[in-house]
Amino acid sequence: MIGYLRGVVRLKTESYVMLETNGVGYEVFVPGSAMSRLPEPNHQAELYIHFDVQEKSQEMFGFSTVTERDLFRVLISVSGVGPRTALGILSELNVSDLVTAVQLDDHRVLERVPKIGKKTAARLIIELRDKIEQFPVEPSDEGDYREAHSDLVHEASAALVELGFSIREARRAAAIAAKDSQGVEEIIRNALVSLSVIC
Repeated sequence: MIGYLRGVVRLKTESYVMLETNGVGYEVFVPGSAMSRLPEPNHQAELYIHFDVQEKSQEMFGFSTVTERDLFRVLISVSGVGPRTALGILSELNVSDLVTAVQLDDHRVLERVPKIGKKTAARLIIELRDKIEQFPVEPSDEGDYREAHSDLVHEASAALVELGFSIREARRAAAIAAKDSQGVEEIIRNALVSLSVIC
């Protein structure tokens, strides 16, 4: 089983990267978080791999850290959650945010991930509670999470997502803007500025 690849990036797309190792090009699907960390083509990169073998297909999923890969494996152990859904979750939520959302029973965060409805979010939280103890979250991270996921930030993030930004971008920009803003409209306006969008 392949657990790690190091090689030259030959191609980057929105969903996968082609990594050349010893003359062989491997197509590896990666979450948005990992894709943003990968260098441009013709530069060296490394990924921790989950090799998924099905009856009619074989696919590789790559991650920047072992922790991300291990959390991906925990996610796909949940009934009804396949590799693509798990990849989508990790494209929108980092490890700390996902673990904290489960610990705080925060369904709203998961429901904002594409293709994750209320029932799936509820099932994820229930089934993940006893499986995420291996992923520690620092107390400071939980405090940052609570601030980033306040009602005002939630509302502003939702508006930014409607404007076409990803959940990750929207939440980060809204959380930063909320520190110096009063009210949802001001948070949105200041978040747009930070996202280099002309209102």
